[in-house]
Amino acid sequence: MRHGFIISLPRSGSTLLQRLMKFNFKTIIPAEPWILLPVILARFEDSSRSVFGGKICAEALEGFFGSNGHSYDSAIRAFYTESLRVYLNTEADAVFYDKTPRYNLIGEELVRIFPSAEYLILWRRPVDVMLSMARTWQKNRPGL
Repeated sequence: MRHGFIISLPRSGSTLLQRLMKFNFKTIIPAEPWILLPVILARFEDSSRSVFGGKICAEALEGFFGSNGHSYDSAIRAFYTESLRVYLNTEADAVFYDKTPRYNLIGEELVRIFPSAEYLILWRRPVDVMLSMARTWQKNRPGL
């Protein structure tokens, strides 16, 4: 099954790219599924806040899978592959792209876990990203 990731900062054009890619009927690209972000970040005690405690979760995962991380990576790969199989159902010949801008936080882990995946990286000047965030999410108010 072919799949890929679109890596970008928020407000960098990933939604426009998604809409353009949807014109290819063999490309399936839902809006920000966030499938892997919590699964991968759960392993890092300082990366997520949760009701169950990030530090405790990271320690539990290390205790269960071991400290080398190889088996945890394999479990993530199996989880993601099965999730795509169920999601795609009869679209076995389609290419699935996961467009979750916050995957820029786990890009290194994605490449390690999915070395044969396709990666599209969008780059926009960080100043323009911040200005777009401020205009869109903060309505030109300072404090972002």
